[in-house]
Amino acid sequence: MVRVGKVLLVAAATELCAAAAHLLALCLGRSPADVVAGLGSGGAAALKDTVTMAVNETLAPVRARRAEYARDLGHVRRVLRDGNERAEAIAAATLDEVRAAMGMRY
Repeated sequence: MVRVGKVLLVAAATELCAAAAHLLALCLGRSPADVVAGLGSGGAAALKDTVTMAVNETLAPVRARRAEYARDLGHVRRVLRDGNERAEAIAAATLDEVRAAMGMRY
């Protein structure tokens, strides 16, 4: 048995239901106890349907943004290349500092 707020979940998939309730709570910005209480007597099927809708709604802006990037892969490659160049410069400077601190300049 797993207690989610005042609701006690008892089933073979109790842990899965509790995880789904927590995921739903995160998507909706509410507590797990509130979301489970709001499901009524629909049980696991209601939980699954509600979680599916909430996750899809939460991810919709991310999916839309990804679709925008997919239309211009050249831009994505440029952004990645520029970021990689900046990261390499920072890493090289950091390694120089480490080598100097350890007296490893040959």
